[in-house]
Amino acid sequence: MSNVEVRPVEMACDGTAGSRGKVLNARDVPLGGPRAMRVRRTLPQRAQSLIGAWCFVDHYGPDDVSTTGGMRVDGHPHTGLQTVSWLFRGEIEHRDTTGAHALVRPGELNLMTAGRGIAHSEHSTSATTTLHGVQLWVALPERDRFTAEAVAFHEAVPGHHFQLALGQQVQGLPPLRRLADITAHIEGWALYAERLADEMGLYTDDVARLGLLAEDSARAARLVVDTGLHARGWSRQQAVDFLRAHTLLSEVDIQAETDRYVEWPGQALSYMVGRLKIQRLRSLAEHELGSGFDLGAFHDLVLTNGPLPMTALAELVENWVHGTRASDPRPV
Repeated sequence: MSNVEVRPVEMACDGTAGSRGKVLNARDVPLGGPRAMRVRRTLPQRAQSLIGAWCFVDHYGPDDVSTTGGMRVDGHPHTGLQTVSWLFRGEIEHRDTTGAHALVRPGELNLMTAGRGIAHSEHSTSATTTLHGVQLWVALPERDRFTAEAVAFHEAVPGHHFQLALGQQVQGLPPLRRLADITAHIEGWALYAERLADEMGLYTDDVARLGLLAEDSARAARLVVDTGLHARGWSRQQAVDFLRAHTLLSEVDIQAETDRYVEWPGQALSYMVGRLKIQRLRSLAEHELGSGFDLGAFHDLVLTNGPLPMTALAELVENWVHGTRASDPRPV
């Protein structure tokens, strides 16, 4: 699969005596959970984890989605991987945290690179009756993985996965309050979670903590890029040049991120506005409550009232602080 020759010599690999190859038998596994659709996975195997850079090989279908339920893979993080998807029949809706929303269709090669980290979901569309395709995963070089832990804490636990799963289980809130897409609150929590993980001692070593700082440098740089593009009249090239000079992003990421900021004014700013607001509200509560401050209760407050505008979140925290002080006789 990794042969780059234009006209390679054909070689039969049938597993028989004297053949120069080896046949790997696929195993049947669920994709995304015990009740999910089944795929035939050829890689990895106990005795063969890689072929070149290829680390996963999945084949699924042709399946009647009325029987299998189709593909229902909810949001999950990837780091250090590149996925190559090819459909023979059906249609899959792809969404990821770069803001990409695309339909995977037969005859089209679809590529997703998650070197520094990305979270994505894949669902077969309602128009799909039969689903048939393959997906190949490529392991990227180690140099692309030093931000893996920061990305995992952002996208999974204690970040988005924890945040959104908890939020959807809250009783007594109308659907709008549970599912509203308020970027400053949702992404602000995820940025806060990266540093909360550091407070909790979850980063494994200094290289992983360097990844946290590298992510911070990218967030700081894109504040400048977002403002430059939409308030200062910057050209696309000025944005690209600034990211090259001030971040550790790869050239592919720089180009993709620049297009993201061009198309989505204020999104980069909202991440940091949310994180700083949550940090300031925590500092306010710590100062006002002193020894009576309960960090777990503060996090419950932020996460179990649905995504909120920052003014509403501030009012909620201030009321909680005043109520806690009134009910707690201990000196501050």
